[in-house]
Amino acid sequence: MRANELESQGVSMTAWAFASLGVRSEPLMDALAEAAIKLHDEFKPQNVANTTWAFATLSIFNEPLVSALAADARRMVQEFDGQEIANTVWAMAQLLVWHGSLFEALAGEAISKVAECSPQSRSNTMWAFAKISVSVKPLLTAMASAAVSTGLSQYSRQDISSTLWSCAALAMPDTPLVNAIASFARCHLVEFAGSELANVVWAFATLAVHDSSLLESIAIRAALSLAEFEWQSLANIKSVKCLDASTPLNEVYHIQRSTSVACYSGIHAQVGQENERHLNMLLLMVFGLGTVLPC
Repeated sequence: MRANELESQGVSMTAWAFASLGVRSEPLMDALAEAAIKLHDEFKPQNVANTTWAFATLSIFNEPLVSALAADARRMVQEFDGQEIANTVWAMAQLLVWHGSLFEALAGEAISKVAECSPQSRSNTMWAFAKISVSVKPLLTAMASAAVSTGLSQYSRQDISSTLWSCAALAMPDTPLVNAIASFARCHLVEFAGSELANVVWAFATLAVHDSSLLESIAIRAALSLAEFEWQSLANIKSVKCLDASTPLNEVYHIQRSTSVACYSGIHAQVGQENERHLNMLLLMVFGLGTVLPC
């Protein structure tokens, strides 16, 4: 069956399926976009959310399609459930598309439906508004309160780090949430990926939250599990460690030294021997090392 022969449900589900599988066929997606534009008046909230999500996941921006779907979403906003709201705002933010009235309407609906949102939906909704640098305080407060009240054990580690990153990116320090994440992270460090821990550390530094014991534990975790960390994550962790002014000077030196060695080793392994000269220059600039550390 050809794309132009599909009904509205078939168009959205086909797009969703290929995006879920990570298959990026531009001729197919162009045909599906054309079909979706013709049928968009028949779309239901799930069709709008799935289609928008699919194109964003495959990093395909089709302006006529996005405009049509945004108009549909604005018209049906009160019919969207929490998952559909999250998928739609995430997709728009991923494509760096700003529709002021749509985002305002979706934020209002998300607040009223926060209790029915899954942890991932809450996290993705917060991330979307942070991605486009739009702070809707009532929405973020509601999402943060829900996370604290339901408990973080229901959140994936990625959702936790993304939620905290969103608060920091929008300069919104929610003390109960930050404290809850700090307590949770301290007991579950081994379950966080390198990039997730880097986001947590960056968020704490951005929000001027100094939890020396947790930051030191993260530094040790980084040193012991270098293979899991991208070099940028290691650099972020090391540079943020220097911001903790409450740590005594002798401890700062020890932490800087140990994390610098860890960062050097991790970056060196990922960059490779052939780029060692450029790596040394990078380390001197980023870490401020007086001498190049041995690998």
